[in-house]
Amino acid sequence: MKIGMVRRMRGRSLLLLPLLAASLALPAGPARADSVPVRTIETHVLPIGQYTLGTITKQGVAALRTVRTRAVEDDGAQVALETVGPAARFAKKASVASATAQPASRLAAGQRAAAAVTYPAPARTMTAAECRTALGSSNKFFLKSRFAVCSGASFLQTWLQNGRPVGESMFNVMTVGTIAENTRQIQFEIPA
Repeated sequence: MKIGMVRRMRGRSLLLLPLLAASLALPAGPARADSVPVRTIETHVLPIGQYTLGTITKQGVAALRTVRTRAVEDDGAQVALETVGPAARFAKKASVASATAQPASRLAAGQRAAAAVTYPAPARTMTAAECRTALGSSNKFFLKSRFAVCSGASFLQTWLQNGRPVGESMFNVMTVGTIAENTRQIQFEIPA
């Protein structure tokens, strides 16, 4: 019985050899490479408000080049230019000063001496609307006071097929950091 099985297997393997040789001679991959679309996704991080969703899809490759240029300018993790102490070593410092809260009123020259002695209590709270308004379309950081700060970024995903934009998606992230009175603990909130 074993001899018959070996003969049958030999016969089949002999028939398969020409097929195996023919398959090795065929090129690897699809017969027409140009029929298979190449799909990629690019992700760029920009300041909040600097980009309007749909611009790349409507304007095409030229708008994508603009976004790439803006993203390269702001590439990498950064800390606010005003950061001091151990936190300043976390990442490279931003090259642009943070947006800051403007004084409530401008004092006359004679009132400046009195104002230098008594300062109003610094702000310890910040709303998401305040943060968004202060960040505008070019600032990465906003310092309302030393006890209330925020940062934000837009994450843009561009969907490409054969190098051409076919879609995009985006989400924004803002973080508000506050320190309550009589504490050294900072609270971070990601507003909805």
